[in-house]
Amino acid sequence: MGRWKRTSYFLMGPLMIWVVFIMAVPFFLAGAIIELAVLPAVVNAVVKAADLFCLAVVVPLGVFADIAPPFVTRAEANWRNRNSERFFAETIGWEDLSFLRPTLNRVRSTKGKHKDPDRRDAASRVNAGRCKGGNVSRRVRIDGAEIVIDAEEMPTKLAAAFSRHERPLCLCCAGGVPMYVARFEDRHVLKRMPETGPQHDPDCESYEPPSGLTGLGAIEGDAIIENPEDGTTLVKLGFGLSKLSGRVALAVGEGGDSGEARGDGARLSLRATLHYLWDRAEFNRWRPAMAGRRNWAVIRKFLTEAALTTIANGRPLSEFLYVPEMFDSDREEAILQGRAAFLSKAIQVQSNRHSLVIMIGEVKEIATARFGFKLVIKHAPRFPFMLAEDLHRRMSKAFAQELALWNASPDSHLVAAATFGISVSGVAAIEAIALMVVSERWIPFDHRYEANLIEALIKRGGSFAKGLRYDLPSTKPMANIILRKEGSQPVAMYLIPDNADAGYREALNRLIGESGMPSWQWEIASGPMPDLPL
Repeated sequence: MGRWKRTSYFLMGPLMIWVVFIMAVPFFLAGAIIELAVLPAVVNAVVKAADLFCLAVVVPLGVFADIAPPFVTRAEANWRNRNSERFFAETIGWEDLSFLRPTLNRVRSTKGKHKDPDRRDAASRVNAGRCKGGNVSRRVRIDGAEIVIDAEEMPTKLAAAFSRHERPLCLCCAGGVPMYVARFEDRHVLKRMPETGPQHDPDCESYEPPSGLTGLGAIEGDAIIENPEDGTTLVKLGFGLSKLSGRVALAVGEGGDSGEARGDGARLSLRATLHYLWDRAEFNRWRPAMAGRRNWAVIRKFLTEAALTTIANGRPLSEFLYVPEMFDSDREEAILQGRAAFLSKAIQVQSNRHSLVIMIGEVKEIATARFGFKLVIKHAPRFPFMLAEDLHRRMSKAFAQELALWNASPDSHLVAAATFGISVSGVAAIEAIALMVVSERWIPFDHRYEANLIEALIKRGGSFAKGLRYDLPSTKPMANIILRKEGSQPVAMYLIPDNADAGYREALNRLIGESGMPSWQWEIASGPMPDLPL
């Protein structure tokens, strides 16, 4: 229990519930059976022996060695991963490991390849991936030598390659695919070269489907520009990050259902910026191994890391991106001080112009205030964001679909991206806002049909990426899901709305033809979901 912040917390998990159950139930049951005196003495002796076995063996195994039946350890591992940031003193991953197959398993912390299991950046994974030809580990060529990507000497090799400006080769395909090394704080990571994702083998961890299948294709290279030389990504923002004193902002981040054009793709809207960060943090991806390993602490960590290597308005995006820290009542004072320090540095006043900050957080409620409305963020409940009545009215109209989905889906989360400033009275006031609905597992979805498809794929053990629209209008088709199938080509999955006209269908057929990928289509107007290609 050395990794727990407070040992009393271990009493809360499924494993300790099992311990209490196996200690109390046999004890009282054995007592009742013996008290009835209706069974032979031999049977009574067996009952007593079973009770003593539970107390002397099963209970200590659970308490001191984290050993229990598989259904208990599986639930315990998921519970610990969901609460890792709150309950544990270090960032670790947990899983149930076979002990006495198939009777007992053991819950253990796993470092190395299991640390930070939600870190799924396709360009910087250290986990081994299955590559073409059946290789059990992903291999790259650095300085003329082949090396397994999770080898102990890999960090040293990457640092040397970075200093030489070398382009390592991913050996998933014949001839290899060039990659580059970027420095991230005190470490070096291997990243995919821009626009080379489709060149990797579909089973390779660095594989990415053609960006033209989603909204990314319309802005990549214009509003989003990667620089392999220093590992940064330049983004051009289409919304303001400053405000003149006394001026009321009238901006609402674009909704996804109006179907109106958002410009020429040269700049990102607030919603597209949210999609970009979600995409870079890879929370629109899913693999079965990710089950139970996402919470707000994980979301915050990788959104922040994505912002560190993103340059906007000449500065790292992380300098003016506020993602609330996961709430912990025991650390409330430290969290408050950290937020105050960040905002005092991020929000500056020059003459009569005030700088603004971008906030990304999970919405707890949108409530009526004494004057106007307020947005309450789940992990910053005592730091409300004020919404002017006009801004609230236009937000409710622009994001009516997102608000309806959130209201109708109890397990979903509503994520807000907003720009805000701090008034002279210290109150946070929102200037522009965009909303996005995500599933229980933090995967974005645009409507119930898409949510049903995502849930069906997860239940069937599918691995996939959810396509994001960025600023692509809803009148233009895109691949809703890219399904990855081990050993075969990925499948682009399209949901065709019931109001699709001839122009939409023509554009869809053209998109399918140009992609060269197998496709799966669900005509919403035709009825239930077709059989899945799994």
